[in-house]
Amino acid sequence: MNVKAVVFLTGIFLFMVHEARASVFPIVVDWEVGGEWSSYWYGEAEQDTEAENEIMSDNRLLLENDISFQEQNFFINADAEWRFETFYGGLEEESQSEVRFREFYGEWKQDSFEVLAGQSILTWGKLDDLVVLDRINPQDFTHFILYEKQERKDPALMMQFEWFALEDVQFETVWMPVFQPSEIDYFGTNWAGFDHLKETVLASGNYTAGQKSIVSGISIQDDDSVTDQSLENSQVAMRLRGRMSEVDYGLYYMNLYQSLPVLKEENPAGNATKRFLYEPTLANLDALVSASASGNDLLLTRAHPRVHVIGADWETVWRAFGLRGEIAWTMDAPYLRDDLSYNEKDSLAAGFGIDHTTDNDWYFDFQYVQNYILNYEGLYGIDEWPTQFAGTVSKSLARGTWFVETDWLWDASYSDWMLNPEIVYKWSRLGVDAAVGIFIFEGENASTVFGRYDNNDVVYLRLSGEF
Repeated sequence: MNVKAVVFLTGIFLFMVHEARASVFPIVVDWEVGGEWSSYWYGEAEQDTEAENEIMSDNRLLLENDISFQEQNFFINADAEWRFETFYGGLEEESQSEVRFREFYGEWKQDSFEVLAGQSILTWGKLDDLVVLDRINPQDFTHFILYEKQERKDPALMMQFEWFALEDVQFETVWMPVFQPSEIDYFGTNWAGFDHLKETVLASGNYTAGQKSIVSGISIQDDDSVTDQSLENSQVAMRLRGRMSEVDYGLYYMNLYQSLPVLKEENPAGNATKRFLYEPTLANLDALVSASASGNDLLLTRAHPRVHVIGADWETVWRAFGLRGEIAWTMDAPYLRDDLSYNEKDSLAAGFGIDHTTDNDWYFDFQYVQNYILNYEGLYGIDEWPTQFAGTVSKSLARGTWFVETDWLWDASYSDWMLNPEIVYKWSRLGVDAAVGIFIFEGENASTVFGRYDNNDVVYLRLSGEF
């Protein structure tokens, strides 16, 4: 973590403490402790290669600490998370653990403004599952989308200032001193971008020594100029929120780095390396061997260009339906051309959502996002007008003892989709929820999001609770 950024935000934090402390005596502290835990167990519906892990587990414990200095209007949130993962079957069996602060920030509240400094998670925009404006926090894609968007978010170091200018108008600005990319694996896991490709080739007897040498030399590096934790990489975002008649609205400007990377070649020969990674055929591998690829030919860089986003959202209620929408113009977003060379394009995105709960407690949610890529040229796996649909259908049964839900997402432009039915039993005496479900991914080819994981359908069991 950048020392200057930590020192600066620590100074802001101490200033907030000083101003809060100086306002009212005596100081009365209210400390609330709670938390939640979860244990997921995933089983591959079908093991397609020997390298794949047949069973995986992801266990998490979140300890929440809410410390309030009510008279001083000062609050501290300190959530510590422990995570333990295991992988069984396949070429590699291992376990790994991590302890970290998930959110750790101080907040000072006054009648006309609020200030927050520390590590936090923010949600912007109105859509639940599809991303148009919700770009402040990076996401953890190491488990692809087995967790919902809100659960995938990683905290980011930031200072947030919110000013209540008028009765129905608020202005909010966020400054993040350093850049933190989204988490994604490229090799070595079932949900890595390129699966277990390297391990499979190196462990197989069907490849020559020259082919194995080429594959072992393929590497992916960070763009140090963006991820070196320098204050030069700070980001800023602003939002104006208000209410007009029965409509809540927001106007946005964001100057951020693209948190989800796109691979950039070090030289034109690197496109052949990407061709093999995205389409791992023997012909593409032989092309690399014939070209005597080595060094920077096999080195790819995670590119995180700075993007500017201008957008708006709205939300209202019409009869028994909730209606909401978002629109965004994103400048200089990263893409890959048909030949897999790196490129940047402007794009427009507009989304609409509607939800409704029936008299007999059926809940329906439907979301639609239409994208348009300006100055279009042939791009790898992406059309000029990408279209996505997502939704949820759920219902409580037996006075809330049972809960059934189905989430789905359909990418109409690429003919791929995801389906996630789940049934939950709520064991109220123990405060435990037990759920069983399945993720089904379907796609026509590996260039699409779900097509890449077409053979990764999983059945899962989840136990969770609060304390």
